Amino acid sequence: MQKESKKEPIRNWHPNLRLADSLPDIKVVRTGFMVNLVAVIILVLLVGLNVQRELAILSTSSELGKLEQHIQGLKSQNDKSLRLSGQFKRNAKLLEDLSLFYGISYPPLEFLVPVVQNRPEDITFLGFQYSIRHIGTDKKKVKHEDFAGVFTITGFLKGSSPQEIAAVSAYRDALQNMEPFKDKVFKATVTKSFSNKAANIHEFQIEVIVKS
Repeated sequence: MQKESKKEPIRNWHPNLRLADSLPDIKVVRTGFMVNLVAVIILVLLVGLNVQRELAILSTSSELGKLEQHIQGLKSQNDKSLRLSGQFKRNAKLLEDLSLFYGISYPPLEFLVPVVQNRPEDITFLGFQYSIRHIGTDKKKVKHEDFAGVFTITGFLKGSSPQEIAAVSAYRDALQNMEPFKDKVFKATVTKSFSNKAANIHEFQIEVIVKS
């Protein structure tokens, strides 16, 4: 038998004239590194946002500390103002009381002068007392006209008969109608009247309230 001859390889029908080094790279682009890059960028952004938030918290804490110090300073000043306000109210009340005291229409001396000048011969004075009394009905709303001067006269008459008792009442009426303050008298009252038979005198106390 005749041996078969070896087949010769098929040759390209035309020569390969391509320059491989100058042709573009058309290999498949791998995207794994891009995913990692995006993850790194997101991580960097998150870290940046966290740092920004921490800085904002520190700044806010600092501002709160300054505000707290400012509030403490204002509180100290407010306490001082409250103390001064309390002192002012107390002093204002004192000035109001003094104003009421000196605002009475008939000061004690102007009352006592006509009383002494018009003293009956049978009456002897033992003492005088002056005070201020609230005669208004509403104690919550105090007004100047709600106060009056109270003049208390203590004395005695010689004798201890009923005539002396009548003489004390007559003297009370005379005080109530005495010039120049008769229109200002709110009330005149005999507060004490008793006979001392051992000393043969009749002691009395008359209270005259003069409105301001």
